[in-house]
Amino acid sequence: GNSLVLTDFTLFMIGNTFVGKALPFVPMVDINPDKELLFPPCKIGQLVYQTFRVTNLTDTPCLFYIEKIHGPFRAYPQYGMIAKNSYANIIIEFCPLKPNFYKEHLGIVLNTNHKKKLLLKGYCLQSFIELENNGSIYFPPSYLGVKTNVSYKIRNRGRMQVAVNIDVPSAYVKELTFDPKRLILSPNETRFI
Repeated sequence: GNSLVLTDFTLFMIGNTFVGKALPFVPMVDINPDKELLFPPCKIGQLVYQTFRVTNLTDTPCLFYIEKIHGPFRAYPQYGMIAKNSYANIIIEFCPLKPNFYKEHLGIVLNTNHKKKLLLKGYCLQSFIELENNGSIYFPPSYLGVKTNVSYKIRNRGRMQVAVNIDVPSAYVKELTFDPKRLILSPNETRFI
């Protein structure tokens, strides 16, 4: 007949023994935070991390695994064992691919029969910089060797902080300077360069 031979695998097992008429083992754990995990706003493709702690309050080991998560959330580690009177830190990664509000319930299964939930919330915001004159700077005609200063408005219309770097092509470095060349714009802030 046909048979399948597995040569490389890991089997994760845990067990406890109880006295004859003992009640089923219900894990006693503390999850902190216990209701929701909120991620700071981020931009498209940016990795943001948050951590929660699962503390085993009993004198017996506790097995856990994280149910499959959909969307931009990932959990590390996805399963493990928490020693007696110890804890495990679970890292949740948030990496959105489009601007949106994301919300998902994370299922944490303890000892294969007890389940806790944690609400994950994340915001992805798109940067929106508004440049004066549709991004064009106009310099009035001047004489050779005369310096002309022009003030130019830049505004962050987005809801998250934005770093702006101004790079001048090498062919124009001697003729064109900006002050400042680098700036941080808070949400809805307007600055002149």
